Amino acid sequence: MHVEGRLDLAEIGGAGHRTAFWDRRDEGFVSPDWNVTVGQRSAGLDGRVEIGGATALTFGATRFHDDAGKRDDRERIGIDHWLSRAWQVEAEIARRDLANPTALARARTARPPTRPCA
Repeated sequence: MHVEGRLDLAEIGGAGHRTAFWDRRDEGFVSPDWNVTVGQRSAGLDGRVEIGGATALTFGATRFHDDAGKRDDRERIGIDHWLSRAWQVEAEIARRDLANPTALARARTARPPTRPCA
């Protein structure tokens, strides 16, 4: 089962949008893209809110859990600012909490380590 909704903030006098979803796949669910061996649940929220003529706040969060104990929770928040018609600056911070009790422990990094400046 999948449920998704979107709110355009212009409908209530604002600028931007919010989107949310909820998803559940039971054990044994099969489709061309999925072969679910344990039950899975996920939910999420995503949005963009204009806070000025050229600036917007962006945000999002997703949460995934399955019956085997796997978990993947993510959150992010950022800001977009248009400097001109051709130039935009975007900055975002994000967090991820990942658990997989059936896998071997190993380091998970999104980026390779950086070298210190000389």
